[in-house]
Amino acid sequence: MYNANLMNSINLASLNRELQEFCENAVKYYDCGYPYGPFIPYAMPGYASAAVKIFYIGRDTYGWVDKSALTEAFDNGIMSDYLAANSCIVTPEKLTGNTSWTSNPTSFWGFVTRLHLLISTGKYRERTDMLDDAGKTALSQIGYGNLNSIELPETLGDAWNTISPVSSYWSIRKEARRFEKIKLILDTFAPDCIFILSWTDRDDIFDGLNVDWHQEWYKDDLLALYTVEGYDTKIIWTAHPRRFAYLGLKAMDAAKELACLFDKTRKM
Repeated sequence: MYNANLMNSINLASLNRELQEFCENAVKYYDCGYPYGPFIPYAMPGYASAAVKIFYIGRDTYGWVDKSALTEAFDNGIMSDYLAANSCIVTPEKLTGNTSWTSNPTSFWGFVTRLHLLISTGKYRERTDMLDDAGKTALSQIGYGNLNSIELPETLGDAWNTISPVSSYWSIRKEARRFEKIKLILDTFAPDCIFILSWTDRDDIFDGLNVDWHQEWYKDDLLALYTVEGYDTKIIWTAHPRRFAYLGLKAMDAAKELACLFDKTRKM
């Protein structure tokens, strides 16, 4: 059953509605063999109680919930069952150990955990295991999104060769674009700040919004700041952590620069 404490959505009805519409339009294409349901933005258990609510958006979805959970939720008319499964892939427990998830500070989750701990506790952590209670609480307050709700062909590996017709895969991906929009996150979770960690051309994620780009904050290949008309949320768009070394930055220095910018945006 759906676990309200795990999901902590501000406006769960919007996610239910979008997932219902996705299923009505896309389930028929799943006979092509694409194995996963869509990634849907979600918040971890402590998000609703966070003093400052922050979402982190990555680029890719690698694997995800088996499509059987999607079709079962749709057949039963209980969209919340899929939302619950969707919110159980990345959990605070997986982020608080020195594992492959977080041990590398230039991986997505390795960097996000360190940046979030720096913002939340004022301390940059070289490791994310053996955290004190304040650190564990901080990592339970993360919001998570992706620029690609459906896994890309280049990372599907051998599974890509089994998908037929390929046109059905692209139809699924087209329908899943709804879960990649910033407006969905704003209207559902009302974050104070969104970090996008992938320097890529995806202006379509701002569909339905009037967005202002703040040129004075811009750094080529590294940093862009956006505000949105009608919302208080600040959006900080930066590079994927793997690119920081190429840009001459250590992960710790990048985290400190982003945390400093975050503090400045709080005064805007």
